[in-house]
Amino acid sequence: MKRGVYTAVLSILTIGAIVWGSAVHLFGVSSDFSIGKFGLPVFHIGSDNGKKADYTENVDAFKNLDVDVNVAGIRIVEGEKYAVEYRGLERLKPEITQKGDSLKIEQKNDVKVINLTGKQAEITVVVPKGQSLDDCEIRADLGNVNIKGIKINTLESETDAGNVNASGCDFETVTMEANMGNINIKDCDFEVFSADMDMGNAKLDAACDLDDASFDLHADLGNIKVNGDRVKGDYKVKGSDSRKVKISADLGNIKIVW
Repeated sequence: MKRGVYTAVLSILTIGAIVWGSAVHLFGVSSDFSIGKFGLPVFHIGSDNGKKADYTENVDAFKNLDVDVNVAGIRIVEGEKYAVEYRGLERLKPEITQKGDSLKIEQKNDVKVINLTGKQAEITVVVPKGQSLDDCEIRADLGNVNIKGIKINTLESETDAGNVNASGCDFETVTMEANMGNINIKDCDFEVFSADMDMGNAKLDAACDLDDASFDLHADLGNIKVNGDRVKGDYKVKGSDSRKVKISADLGNIKIVW
């Protein structure tokens, strides 16, 4: 019964995504919705107006990063100096605060209108090459998260709708929660990796050797592949070294290679 419900939901979402994607890319259709009377969503076709903002704010060196946003794409990349860049609607501009070696980026404004094309805001956090972060926490309601070439001791992410991508990174501990969206990790090193997913695929292309690692993989409705071999049912292995991988997916595939 559960499998049938998941299949029906996946089919409806897939068809809807295809139709909407075709409208956006072929005909330039845009749409948003606002919260109307009694808290019900009110849809508006073709509305993508609003004052735009494009700025860069230099910040002092920091070791801890906390990002909490409603509607925005998030990028954490290498650069020449510590900075936060924002491009998008003025009304979605985040507030940046810094205390000591901790930097916080937060959308405090009450977001009443959400653009379904996901092109309203993008926040880029720049970390100088050769510098690292002790702790990074990301909470995003709507938008993709991209991290490239950064060393982070502890990474925690919680996303409602959007993909999480990391490439060329060096982690100690990674903990991810994703309601709807894919997790793609490429050429990254880590000691402990944990992901809990409701709807989406997890692909882990590790830069480290996982031959002796411990695994705890579960896909309720999806396939599991480990180094090219398809696994039947759950995959649990107690390894001899300190590396651990734990991924649980309700609806989606799990693929791990190294």
